[in-house]
Amino acid sequence: MNGAEAVTAALADTGIDTVFMNPGTTEIGLVQAIANNPSIRGILTLFEGVASGAADGFARVAGYPAATLLHLGPGLANATANFHNARRAASPVVSLVGEHARAHLPFDPPLASDIAALAGIHSKSTETVATSSQAYAATVRAFHAATSAPKGVATVVIPSDLADKPAQPDRSEPAKTSGLTPSSESLHRAAAALAARGAVIIAGGDALRRPAVSKLAALSSHGARILAETFPAAHDRGGELPQISRLPYLPEQALALLQEASEVILIGARHPVSFFKYEGVPSLLTPPSCPVIELVPPGVPCLEAIEALAELAGLDRGAPTAGSREALPEPGDSPLDATGLAVAVANAIQAGTVFVDEANTGGVALQGPTGSSPEHTWLTVPGGSIGEGIPLAAGAALARPDHRVVALVADGSSLYTIQGLWTIAREELPVTVVILNNLRYAILQFEAARRHPMNDRVRSLTSLDPPRISYRKLAEGFGVRAEVAMTPLELLHHLKAAEASAMPMLIEAQLF
Repeated sequence: MNGAEAVTAALADTGIDTVFMNPGTTEIGLVQAIANNPSIRGILTLFEGVASGAADGFARVAGYPAATLLHLGPGLANATANFHNARRAASPVVSLVGEHARAHLPFDPPLASDIAALAGIHSKSTETVATSSQAYAATVRAFHAATSAPKGVATVVIPSDLADKPAQPDRSEPAKTSGLTPSSESLHRAAAALAARGAVIIAGGDALRRPAVSKLAALSSHGARILAETFPAAHDRGGELPQISRLPYLPEQALALLQEASEVILIGARHPVSFFKYEGVPSLLTPPSCPVIELVPPGVPCLEAIEALAELAGLDRGAPTAGSREALPEPGDSPLDATGLAVAVANAIQAGTVFVDEANTGGVALQGPTGSSPEHTWLTVPGGSIGEGIPLAAGAALARPDHRVVALVADGSSLYTIQGLWTIAREELPVTVVILNNLRYAILQFEAARRHPMNDRVRSLTSLDPPRISYRKLAEGFGVRAEVAMTPLELLHHLKAAEASAMPMLIEAQLF
């Protein structure tokens, strides 16, 4: 066994079976070790940001880590935007990064950089392997760092010369991952807040997954309002699950929703903060006089805390709370807009579908109608770094290959990682990518108009036309079948056709 084989043995022994990679010369030894290990599946991507985003999507859906393999510091830098999203989503990922041979580094070769500093932007831990025999233990430590609460990204840097050297790894039983439990004081404060009525619970993390959602919603019987954080990592919803609305993105709307709260209880969610600073609008979205109780920090398991809170509040911890459902409207044949998009998508959802929501302004109407669809899982981009929609879908599909994954992606966002379509085609993943094409960066035009009246020069600098991009041709160039939808009925037809197929499809949805 050499150092690279020790790394892959550690991945297999900790249960990591998928590696998303964009390797270079320094990682060839690791590529060979992955290729020769029958317990690990290597997934090639054309860009490091696809690898990091796919690992994020895999971890959110599978509930356990994937790994990435990246080429030196510049490759890690290319992956950082979606590692930022993974960090904000508390997704466990083991990031393997190649390094120059140790004897070569003193000569400052062109690709040399401070990998540890780059990794520190998003990683819980970073360790550079010192000897080939330490490669196994370093990888195991990264796994435990990634999966211990709060979960996140852990990085292992592997010099290329050590990958090829013989290794005698210590494969003793690794330490167990650790968790965090809420303090008795915070539990009793939260129970008292519920008893006093008027509290608002903001939930994130696994408080929005199926085992916890009904128990969380039952707390509303004490008069508490239950909200999901604005961009949850993963939210199980629809079917018989209770409907839990998301805190609005616009700070004025969030402030209005929270202004009457007597106390705010955070369960797996961060303190709500405006995405950006606006004149006359506070950064913190809770009223200044409103106490905030952090029952469970982000990235920490929530179910036991919810059950303990329900017991303290005098609720039957086994009693589920079912949601009420409204009949879905029928899609029409008028030009496609945000409302028509939402209706078509809601009618297309099948039980078990995974949705990736990077729809941005095109998705403003999605939450209402889709809450009445069959049970499904909704993924968003918690870090706000756009360009993760297509990679998230690829990772989610590899984690749950028995269900369709549908990615709703804004036109501008899709172009950050459009090459993710190639990986989806190569792996024949059951993914439908819907590009919401409104020919502009609509969010920038909206934000510009909030400050000053729009003029033609600003409009031009936020427009994606001309030249007009053909997403259909781009998809076909990467090996993905493509269709165009101009009306809600056409979109529903294409979504159903994709559902009936095991192959990937892209739908260019023209928004008017």
